[in-house]
Amino acid sequence: MSELSNKPRVLEQGAARMYFLRKVAFVPLMLIAVVGSALAADPVVKDEDPAIFEDLKTQLSFSSPLEAYRQGKTAFDEGWYTLALPAIEFAAKRGVFGARLTLAKMYELGLGVPVDQAAAFDLYKSISKKHWNIPSYHPAAPYIGSSLASLGLYYLNGITEIGLKPDAKRAATYFTHASQFFGNPSAQYQLGKLYLSGQGVKKNVRRAISWLNNAAKKKHAPSQALLGQILWEGDLVPKHQVKALALLIMAQKNAGPRDSEWINELHKTIVAASDLETRKGAKTAVARWVRIYRPRVRIKGFVIRKKVRIGVAEGGAVRTRQVLKSRPVVKEEGRQVMGLGSFREIGTE
Repeated sequence: MSELSNKPRVLEQGAARMYFLRKVAFVPLMLIAVVGSALAADPVVKDEDPAIFEDLKTQLSFSSPLEAYRQGKTAFDEGWYTLALPAIEFAAKRGVFGARLTLAKMYELGLGVPVDQAAAFDLYKSISKKHWNIPSYHPAAPYIGSSLASLGLYYLNGITEIGLKPDAKRAATYFTHASQFFGNPSAQYQLGKLYLSGQGVKKNVRRAISWLNNAAKKKHAPSQALLGQILWEGDLVPKHQVKALALLIMAQKNAGPRDSEWINELHKTIVAASDLETRKGAKTAVARWVRIYRPRVRIKGFVIRKKVRIGVAEGGAVRTRQVLKSRPVVKEEGRQVMGLGSFREIGTE
């Protein structure tokens, strides 16, 4: 540690890269962050003692599981996955829902840890088993839907290392619950593909297009791209080149790193095969379909029942009745959604 104290320039560079630590008050985590930045910035220090970072991680302690999750999530959101891991693991082992979900995603995608699909599967399975019937209005509902969608993919593809064989029928069960009850766009996309192929469910093109439509309106790029491809080819639904290209334009803008490559290739292929009039029409369609929500507050029924005393019955028993609480809901500013109009008719002609 004495060598590190003689390198103020290195520590200043490291501190500049660790701006997120202004949000984190825990001293040991700050110490690891600074040393980690110094090791990354100075290959000499890293070569001389590469175990410094790991040794410091083992000395962490947290005031509570929720505080550990808060700190770990801060590091995770900033992309410091290795730094986030000890805090996330600490909270996950003590039952913090968000930490267990984050840890499952880290194992699934190899963020800060080696990819371990079996560990991710176990976490997703325990989460879904415990929260299968959580109310759809619950704040954690979107995350449960995401867990069910991931679990469905594991059943669809299987996991060789634990002997889990592909089971499309069971995967469809998870996708259906996540789609219908939680409105998860990834599950809706996967369910749409199953209905297109007849894998695990009875083939139903109309139902497939309906689920893909639902996901596409939520800016789900793969659904938009697949719908565009279906409309361009015209084998399953009436061919519509303008709508097809418009969907590919939106999909390309909304695509994440995992889907951008194949969506970009599909977009290039369709653009190359389209004429000028089609391209102009597609741009007009995109402008018509997309609108921006402005924030506004409304009251939504928050179905948590509480007993309210309304009097005393004969014999001294307290009479009560149940009432609903309510909470304000603020729509997200700038959330891009696809409008209705002609888009609603895709695949239903």
